[in-house]
Amino acid sequence: MGAAVSAAAGALDVVLLTMVYVLRLAAGAFMAQGTARCRRPEQTLTLVDWEADPDCRRVRETLCVLDIDVVVKPCPHRGTRFRHELDGGGRPPFLLDPNSGQRIAGGEAIIKHLWRQYGNEATPPMNYRLIRTGPLDKATGALASAIRFRDREGRCKVESSVPDEPLVLWGSEGSPFVARVREALCVLELPYVYRTAPKFNSVKRKEYKRRFGNMLSLARKNSGLIQIPLLEDPNTGEVLLESADIIEYLFRVYES
Repeated sequence: MGAAVSAAAGALDVVLLTMVYVLRLAAGAFMAQGTARCRRPEQTLTLVDWEADPDCRRVRETLCVLDIDVVVKPCPHRGTRFRHELDGGGRPPFLLDPNSGQRIAGGEAIIKHLWRQYGNEATPPMNYRLIRTGPLDKATGALASAIRFRDREGRCKVESSVPDEPLVLWGSEGSPFVARVREALCVLELPYVYRTAPKFNSVKRKEYKRRFGNMLSLARKNSGLIQIPLLEDPNTGEVLLESADIIEYLFRVYES
């Protein structure tokens, strides 16, 4: 009975997160053209992030579109682990860019910085341009956050142990399955490296296939597709596919 209820809840999660995906026009699922001509960060950026916040979602979409990896330090409601990194007691999103020495608060300021520094010669995909146009952006952003309203859906802190090293999540903002895992990482306040893997990213996908190709199904291997989310935990050596398995693992290992 418990397994059936859990499966039904997981299916509902995917339906609701697919609605978010549609509302946001799959922003973050596709890489911009011309990023190879742009400056790439030599040192990894850090984002203090709250999964449930609309401005944080816009920043993550932009990071995926520009194919920028980032260390994410989750700061959910009642979270304390990384709140000290917010300047002046502010709120997420907050970006630390060691390449420019800048500390930037606020979604729009961060997005402008990312395009100016790392996307000045890139062309954003059409769906990203559409969602960023006019009132559609704020309206769909607010509605997308309202759809996921329960505490464990990326909103409120769950007590957890602190990993020695950040976890690694391969994914993109356009996947409902990746979003489920990010929600779990957020409420558990687990820091992680977000390896952005938007569509049309041939370089990073080659790395994925080289390292994890043996974990893919035969159908995916034959079609040249990868599977996200994929979680690496350097603290235990675990590498996991499937969002349900990853979420079960995160709460079993880190919830306290």
